[in-house]
Amino acid sequence: MVKPRNALLALPLVRRATYRMRGSGFDYASFYAALDEGHYHRTNTSSNELVFLPLLQQLGLARGAAVASLGCGTCAVLPRLRSDLAQADVYGMEVSPKVLEVARQLGRDGPCSSAPCLRRGSLTQLPWPNGGLDVAISADVLEHIHPQDVERSVAELSRVVRSKMLLSIASGSSFKGTRSGKRIDVHLTQRSATWWISQFTASGWSAANIPVRV
Repeated sequence: MVKPRNALLALPLVRRATYRMRGSGFDYASFYAALDEGHYHRTNTSSNELVFLPLLQQLGLARGAAVASLGCGTCAVLPRLRSDLAQADVYGMEVSPKVLEVARQLGRDGPCSSAPCLRRGSLTQLPWPNGGLDVAISADVLEHIHPQDVERSVAELSRVVRSKMLLSIASGSSFKGTRSGKRIDVHLTQRSATWWISQFTASGWSAANIPVRV
């Protein structure tokens, strides 16, 4: 699977106004519920977000800084992030309630200062208030968004994230099987790194030229 260069996206001083837009209506929860019947998340337990850990440590996060892993699946990365970023509040978000329950059973729900530490949500509707996160990380998630939801997702990230985003976005196909044996390409938006960066710069973000090894 080909992955583009990852970019550190830093929010400039001037924020864009929050706005609403029509989305695709795509039912992400049901989509992944069908995949979960084929044990999709049980076989995807890696912590791809750890590639961002050196950068997170270099940011000099203030005590109580809110950091969230968006689309973290069973959130295997959270214990390591909480250990290595002890001064920060680390949250996880996942769209599938079934997968979130697995994460809770594995003891990944905290601690953090503003419960719940594991939250159900989608990039199209983030479960935080305006400016509620200092830093967001997302590894191999944005390509799962329907093309008609990309603009809305970028707007939501811009609404919630105050400081920086660390993003890894795959650009190729990824076929997974359902319980019925059907093969589904779970990467709904397959575009280049240049295209993705343009979506964020159009919303007032700037991309730092910091290669991240994946």
